[in-house]
Amino acid sequence: MTNSKKSADLNERNDNISVRPRVTLTIIVCVVLLVTGFWGGAWFVGWNPGLLLGDKTTQPLADAFSSVNALFAGLAFGGVIYTVYVQIIELKATRAELAETAKANLQMAQAANETVIFNMFQTYCSDYFQKVKDYSMTVMTASLSSRAYHQYLVSRLTPLNQKDFPDGCWKTITQNNKGFVRYHASEEDFNKCEQEQRYKLDELLNFFMMLSCQEKASEVVASCDFSYSWWRPFLWLITFEYEKQFPEADSLCGHLTRIDFRKMVTALDGFYNLTTFSSEQELKAFLSNEEVIKKFSLDPDHLR
Repeated sequence: MTNSKKSADLNERNDNISVRPRVTLTIIVCVVLLVTGFWGGAWFVGWNPGLLLGDKTTQPLADAFSSVNALFAGLAFGGVIYTVYVQIIELKATRAELAETAKANLQMAQAANETVIFNMFQTYCSDYFQKVKDYSMTVMTASLSSRAYHQYLVSRLTPLNQKDFPDGCWKTITQNNKGFVRYHASEEDFNKCEQEQRYKLDELLNFFMMLSCQEKASEVVASCDFSYSWWRPFLWLITFEYEKQFPEADSLCGHLTRIDFRKMVTALDGFYNLTTFSSEQELKAFLSNEEVIKKFSLDPDHLR
């Protein structure tokens, strides 16, 4: 209903700007009647010169039609002027219509971008994605509590120089995070489920990667809580570790998918007005805060 109202208002404004067909038809009819009247009058004067001209001319019919020719020339010139005038008016109407169309298209594009974000938020809150978040949180917790497992995890994000599963990481994880047994009661259980959970982390990373591409709807992204404060330190650790492990990835362009984690986290930081870490040392300085260490049960090796 709103779009119909806007369309009606636009048509009304265009009608006010443009030359209406009724006005044009009235002008044409008046001009035709005027010319026909002069033409008929010229014939009348030519056949009865004594009524108006007397002895002022010896060629009343020729002079009358010469006047009519001059009239036609004047009317033709007036027609040209009128045509130019009509074109100017129609051009104004066209410009107004194009401006309104561009405005409507922009509003539609903004609405489409907002719809994309809301759909992503619904996906983030869905039952299926809750499992993705739970598994990803388990992997994130293990990665934060064990530097060795973190390096292994990042190496598995690409088929180049993959590391083997680190022996002894379970001990490190449980030493730094006493509550990790809530996720896995034993090392055997962790080793059994780790791969499936790591694959769910790939889905979460792809989700944040797509979210970071929504620059045109940054205000909408900022208004939705994607628990980014929880994921952010982990994502930045992945970013710096990935860049250290795969510095040669650029040279393999065309043969290996390059994951631009830095672009992703920088864009997400921008959405939420957070200060971007320019170096790994800045990240370590942030993580060395005692409250952060307690909250994430951080492995001290991450800070070395």
